[in-house]
Amino acid sequence: VVAGGRRVSIGVDLQSLRAGTGSTLLELGAGELWTARSPVEPARGWHRVSFELQEWPVGEPLVLRLAAGEARRGSTRVLLDRVVFEWRD
Repeated sequence: VVAGGRRVSIGVDLQSLRAGTGSTLLELGAGELWTARSPVEPARGWHRVSFELQEWPVGEPLVLRLAAGEARRGSTRVLLDRVVFEWRD
């Protein structure tokens, strides 16, 4: 993804398929800098996880990863449909 401005709001359309207990987080990073995290709702069907206006350093790649939240046991699988970008200067 090539940056279209200095800041961006990002929406990730996904469906979680979860087993186990506890929370799972979707984390957003720009290169090695982790800038935001949002909980992934369990087995809720298709929904959007939103990250409001974030700085995106020039030349850094967008990174999305799943991370275990509090007292996480079991595994989480996520089906990713699309990522929507809204750029701001």
